[in-house]
Amino acid sequence: MEKLNYRAVSSQYLVGPLATRLKSFEQITQPAWANYAKTATFKQSLPQDPDWWYKRAASVLVKLSQEPTLGVSRLSSTYGGRIISRAKPHHVARGSRKTIRIIIDQLEQAGLIAISGNAKVLTPTAEALLNDVARGVVEKMKKEEPRLEIYNWAF
Repeated sequence: MEKLNYRAVSSQYLVGPLATRLKSFEQITQPAWANYAKTATFKQSLPQDPDWWYKRAASVLVKLSQEPTLGVSRLSSTYGGRIISRAKPHHVARGSRKTIRIIIDQLEQAGLIAISGNAKVLTPTAEALLNDVARGVVEKMKKEEPRLEIYNWAF
């Protein structure tokens, strides 16, 4: 039986269920100003999803699990994009750094990451949470696609 953990599951499947689990943490809350803020300077409108804060927090947690030395600057370039302009050449803008700083602080207060030096290390609580979410994702995928039952995955 193959041992499976959250690293074996694609991050695109982890973010949604992890965001719903992060809502239960009282330390991770959407600030009042987040309803009126864009996620980046190049965006033209506000996020349409009311739970965008929790999805961004889940995405940041997954990214920090993959590479603990990511800082706010590199994370903001990850959430950046192309500035829309018809007459000017292509330029790239970063995502909101304030949002990422606040999310990292909230994840640290919730006890999901620990900052030691330059690295943001996942705590055992966060790893257990990610493994639990990954287990749920794998079980859901097995129900939706019966051909996956042949794999003997265990957590």
